[in-house]
Amino acid sequence: MSAMIYVGPTLSGLRQNEVFRDGVPANLTPLLEQYPEIAILLVPVSQAPATMAASRRKGTPEYEAYRKLSGGTAPGPDGGGGGADRPSVGSLAVKLIESDIAMPVDIQGVSLINSGEELPVKQTGSRQILTSVLNVAVAGNRVQLPNYPCRLVTVIAKDTNTGFIYAGSNNVSSSVYGVKLKPDASYDFEVSNANMIWIDASVSGEGISFVAL
Repeated sequence: MSAMIYVGPTLSGLRQNEVFRDGVPANLTPLLEQYPEIAILLVPVSQAPATMAASRRKGTPEYEAYRKLSGGTAPGPDGGGGGADRPSVGSLAVKLIESDIAMPVDIQGVSLINSGEELPVKQTGSRQILTSVLNVAVAGNRVQLPNYPCRLVTVIAKDTNTGFIYAGSNNVSSSVYGVKLKPDASYDFEVSNANMIWIDASVSGEGISFVAL
């Protein structure tokens, strides 16, 4: 299951840039019923940049959803919006949800909460989202993702590909790989740096887009 991220304004019980690793928890159902616009701004991590951008464009469903949820304001071209929270990738506040363990993450550090106990731990990873594209010039010549500290990398095979993308470690090939992606398929890698991931392609010139956070 792909990780989901909420890029709307902070609400009671739901924070902006909150990430759900294993699907949306059941305790958010009442909030989703009360504010159906949340569903428009709760998207796979791979779609976060596009959704953030759409929420700034007047007339889009994302813009209208953000405006309603923020009480009539919406983010402007720079992400501002009359005092409403910004859907900004520059100050990402992430909450990873896994069963009954919550891990709130902000730019100050990380707290691990388990059964009511809060423990400060050292933060790792980036404070921003990196999005980019990467192609394999010659099939069989693997390519490494860039050096970028992170917690999660979503690799998405381009929808224009005609062959397969192979993703894995530094020995990835068409016969040795972690995942094999069809066009427009994606996979989430929980890694500490994007450069731990290498890709190869069955067709020269084809590639991926990726999101690292």
